[in-house]
Amino acid sequence: MRSQVFGPEAEYLRPLGMRAAAFIVTEPLLNARFRNRFILPDSIERVAGLYSLRSDEAAALVV
Repeated sequence: MRSQVFGPEAEYLRPLGMRAAAFIVTEPLLNARFRNRFILPDSIERVAGLYSLRSDEAAALVV
């Protein structure tokens, strides 16, 4: 559908040289530690986001 509206993706899509991973873990202690916060530590060429969910789970995004 998008290519019908905007044309071929090759004109708009370009690799940025990064990979991303997202996952959810059941970890009550981690969930309690980051409750109501979004933690985003970074370093050279790396970023990781961590936040608690409403259950005993925590979600992470690593780039």
